[in-house]
Amino acid sequence: MKDDGLPAEGDVATTWSQVSGPEGGTAKFVDASAASTTVTFNKEGDYVLKLTASDGEKEGSKEITVHGISSDGTVNVAPQSSASASYTNGYQPKDNAKKVIDGQVVYTNTPNETWNNWGDNTGVEPWLQLKWAGKVPLKKAKVFFWADGGGVPMASSWKLQYADADGDWQDVKLADGQSYMVNQNEGNEVKFADTVETDELRVVFPKGAIVGASEFEAYAIEPVSVDEVNRLVQTGSKADDLKLPSTVSAVYTDGSRRDLAVTWDKVTDAQLAADAVFDVKGTVAGALSGTVAHIAARSDTASQTVGNAQPVEQTVYQNAKSIDLPATVPVKFPNGYNDDRKVTWKDADIKAIDLTKVGDYEVAGTVDDGSSSAAAKLTVHVVADPNGSSTPKPEPLVGWIEGKATKTTISPDSEATWSPAEGKLNDGVVVDDTWPTTDDQNVNDKVWGSWGKAKNGMYAQYDFGQSVTVDQSRAQFWANFAETDDSKGGLEVPDAWEIQYLAEDGSWKDVEPTEDYTIVRNSPASRADTDAKGWSAVTFKPVATKSLRLVLTPHTGSSTFGAAVAEWGVHGIDGTEPEPTPVDKTALKSALDTANGLDASRYTAASWAEFQQIIDAAQAVYDDANATEEQVAEQVTKLEDGQKALVALATDAAKAEAASGKYTDKSVEALNKAIEAAEGVLKGDEVGEVTQATVQEASASLNKAVKALEEKPAAETVKKESLKASIEQAKKADKSKYTEEAWQALQSQIAAAQKVYDDKDAKQVDVDAAQDALDKAFWATKPEQKPGSQQPGVTDTDKDDKDNKGDRVPPTGSAVSVVAAAAVLLTAAGVTILKHRQSGDHGSARHSA
Repeated sequence: MKDDGLPAEGDVATTWSQVSGPEGGTAKFVDASAASTTVTFNKEGDYVLKLTASDGEKEGSKEITVHGISSDGTVNVAPQSSASASYTNGYQPKDNAKKVIDGQVVYTNTPNETWNNWGDNTGVEPWLQLKWAGKVPLKKAKVFFWADGGGVPMASSWKLQYADADGDWQDVKLADGQSYMVNQNEGNEVKFADTVETDELRVVFPKGAIVGASEFEAYAIEPVSVDEVNRLVQTGSKADDLKLPSTVSAVYTDGSRRDLAVTWDKVTDAQLAADAVFDVKGTVAGALSGTVAHIAARSDTASQTVGNAQPVEQTVYQNAKSIDLPATVPVKFPNGYNDDRKVTWKDADIKAIDLTKVGDYEVAGTVDDGSSSAAAKLTVHVVADPNGSSTPKPEPLVGWIEGKATKTTISPDSEATWSPAEGKLNDGVVVDDTWPTTDDQNVNDKVWGSWGKAKNGMYAQYDFGQSVTVDQSRAQFWANFAETDDSKGGLEVPDAWEIQYLAEDGSWKDVEPTEDYTIVRNSPASRADTDAKGWSAVTFKPVATKSLRLVLTPHTGSSTFGAAVAEWGVHGIDGTEPEPTPVDKTALKSALDTANGLDASRYTAASWAEFQQIIDAAQAVYDDANATEEQVAEQVTKLEDGQKALVALATDAAKAEAASGKYTDKSVEALNKAIEAAEGVLKGDEVGEVTQATVQEASASLNKAVKALEEKPAAETVKKESLKASIEQAKKADKSKYTEEAWQALQSQIAAAQKVYDDKDAKQVDVDAAQDALDKAFWATKPEQKPGSQQPGVTDTDKDDKDNKGDRVPPTGSAVSVVAAAAVLLTAAGVTILKHRQSGDHGSARHSA
């Protein structure tokens, strides 16, 4: 595309976009608005990308087709760092270490375009270092070396170190199968065993080494996205008032978030002097895409107090272990502009996110300072990992596995061109009776022969492309003379040999022999005709590795000797760890169920809080898929001991309840039996005679008895005033009015009524019955003393009073005339009618004289 230069003052805006790609393939641009940018792909395949340019009046575009290689989820962040070195060639600019992060790979000494330390006489280990503005999550690194064949030789070895949280240098632990290679004309890459979170990484070389490096690349985990920043400020604010953060939150596919250091473009006071809206770019250490701060300076900001939280989104790959959510959300205020506010997400919604299932999940939240009238909303997209592989784990290589090696190499400058190692060491061609029987015959097509290039430490290496577990190795060596003759030289069996394996930290380590190395000499005089069949052998402690080396110490003499190896064998065993037997957690679950079923209200707050901590610890072990049998048993014991202590506390509390006097005798009796049983259990447990089941049963019975306590009914108010009046009236009765039998009956009822009156536990029903019986006896006079007689206060209706309830005023008769006559008679006789009962009491009359 070309720019026509019009309009004269217009800017050209560019945008990259994806037109097409393989199914599920996505192209991600580091900066989609930059004319020149970096793009990564999640799937390998052909992509069509389009660059669109616009000057505001005209627009043009161009499409390109690229073959994208799927990203491993990392991106080279070395260009974001500053590079330095322990020493730089004095003929180069002092800051020439920066050339190792310029993206230009050069394999020859191009002046000022590479770095080297020629002339270094500092006496320290040379180093080349990268430093970032903040910590970055590194996963691998790659170094490109160069040599000029003269003053700057090829590097012999190197290692990586990182600065830890205290600023101390630590060696980087390499991933399984990784080692520090030294290859010319290609990058030397190493992957890390774990993510290295650091702000400094360096390459360290042996003391005194002179080396040259063209490029030093460091790869960090690439975030899915980086949170943007929103600021709403009052017009006229100072730039410092923006308080743009020093870190921004980056989101990763595993659900995690990291606070990455950000460096913002400069903002001036002038930009905030009047109402304005603008963006500020931020360079983020560890995220090439960077971030942006959206700034709004408004004169009405002070009046913007309540707005609405804006919806946000986050993407996580399926089967992530957990997810971290954003700490802030943008709140849009009535003037239309956003400001970030802290948010608290609903715990129940977070727990409802199923990271094992692809789908969208909504999480509600509350803006902490109350500035949002609406709930915050986060949509979590759980998506399938496009780089996920269903490739089954390779089967273990067992038996003699040298033929399964995917690559065979030798140490530099350790073979004659006419006798290479490739295709010889594991081709199955071994020494037998077809080999030469006379001295100095040509076997170059059958052996790896170093001839005059032999040197101590020379090696052959097998790479297996997968982890193998090996426990034996053997080799067939060849000498081209029947007898060793130091004056003749030629090919000879080595004086010693050893096996080394590639360790997890990337270093080569010697195996630990369980038997001594043997050396068998094959020659024209002895062609594998010994008991060992020509094999030199060693057995060692099994090691797991991806690469193995056969290291030789060649024979030396007055003439030049070389080493010759016909076959090198490696024995593999099945090193697969057996699937662990699932730990039985039945007892722990039972103990947890019992503990969670206890009634916390029955115990003191302090004792229950202590027991709850035991429950929480036990639950954590129960939920831990990797918990050991010992850990499970320990938690069962702690739960049991904790519950026993609670039983003791419950027993004391139950005793207090039983003695309170608030409950019925029957329910207290049942509780006392449960207390007695619980105390017996606790005493038996002290000498180890009681099972946990018995303790649990006693505890349950005790709790049941406590819950079954019945409170005594509230004491009723017993009214005895009417009974007292009846007793006093009966005591004043005229004996002459009664038969002897009736009089004695009256006296008996007086005594019985008095006994009820004196009984403080008497109930109202007893009082009423005593009064009824007494009144009946009182009115049982001689027949001639019935109504119409001269006995004051005696009427048939009064006699029937015993059957009336209610207020028990003197009952009325069946005829108005009788009542009237009685009233006149009583009045004339000076009889006082007493109302002895209030509501619900009986009434009676007594003589006034």
